[in-house]
Amino acid sequence: MREIIILSGVSGSGKSTLVKQLITEGKDRSELGGGGNWTATVSADDFFEGQSCSGEYAFNPSLLGEAHGQCLRRFVEYLTAGTTPDTLIVDNTNTTALEMAPYVLLANAYKVPVRLITITTPALTEAAKRNKHGVSLQTIQAQSDRLDARELPPFWMVREALATPNTCGGGQSFWIDDINVGF
Repeated sequence: MREIIILSGVSGSGKSTLVKQLITEGKDRSELGGGGNWTATVSADDFFEGQSCSGEYAFNPSLLGEAHGQCLRRFVEYLTAGTTPDTLIVDNTNTTALEMAPYVLLANAYKVPVRLITITTPALTEAAKRNKHGVSLQTIQAQSDRLDARELPPFWMVREALATPNTCGGGQSFWIDDINVGF
């Protein structure tokens, strides 16, 4: 495994959209280089896929602990499997160091580089409209406040980057700028 990407951002900021962009860019790079590039994603949202009778996404906040437990188990399975993806993406809000700690510490223990990509969200009202959980603007503001106050432990081996939405040209894509290129 070459890299673990941990996404961070408020509900509705575009994390899942960024996952699609990263997967597409990875496929484009592998086609140019001729090598196989496999990207896998783990998310607490995966737990809620197919939870309704109709088989659609059905978020239930009372099951969030179970959903995050499943997400972490899948992460460990990918990390320890004989055949691993080139890139493993963790697609959760990760607004505090405590939320992302298990992923960072496991990656560091297995000596896999970690890139933390935090999505900037200037318009929280837009995030409130877009999120698929029905998360209120008040809760999204609290998530944003936690992101603003977040401090990462200095011993974590993490490369940070900011993803800024590029809304020009119709579809949503992101510009990704590294904050600290080296450790």
